[in-house]
Amino acid sequence: MNKVEEELYVQPAHTTGKEGIIVPYGNPEAKHTLTVWMDMRCPFCAGFEQGLGATVREQADAGDYKVEYRFATFLDSALGGGNGSKMALNALGAAVNESPEKFIRYLQVLFENHPERETDDEYGSTARLLDLAGRVPGLRTPAFDKAVKEHTYMPWVERVGRALQEEGIQGTPTVLIDGKPIRVNSGKGIESITPEAFRELIVEGRNKD
Repeated sequence: MNKVEEELYVQPAHTTGKEGIIVPYGNPEAKHTLTVWMDMRCPFCAGFEQGLGATVREQADAGDYKVEYRFATFLDSALGGGNGSKMALNALGAAVNESPEKFIRYLQVLFENHPERETDDEYGSTARLLDLAGRVPGLRTPAFDKAVKEHTYMPWVERVGRALQEEGIQGTPTVLIDGKPIRVNSGKGIESITPEAFRELIVEGRNKD
């Protein structure tokens, strides 16, 4: 973290890991860990969340594992411009600062309304992010709106995004159970595998040494 980032850095509440780069979900004492890497401009991540997000949280609620949400921002530069990855992540930082429940619901809303093409930089618009936030009951507080408009969590976003390269993750979505990768895309466009297939992969991954 450079000096400017350090001076401006604000860590959202309810985040963990060094400098808050992890957004956790579920019982922190759960034996197993599901790690989910996503970029908010990634249509395949939208397919994962739409197809398997509810299953992930259902299993976490049952104590099968805890979830560590990790985020990338590489698509802003990889697509030759735009800032939707970072802007959406800043808004998610504002949401998790409100509560983990509001973060999860906002994540769902963003991916439910995701543009079909990653080149469509809809989430680079503050107005669009705030409009979608209005679909999450209680999220549009003055503090949330201020953080989205003033980019309060952008230094946090920069740190969160750098971790992708530092940890050698090659793309998104990347999903791992106890550090072992799971293929979550069906191979049919952005469509995910089925919840049943996902549950089987979780069992297999947890049973491996």
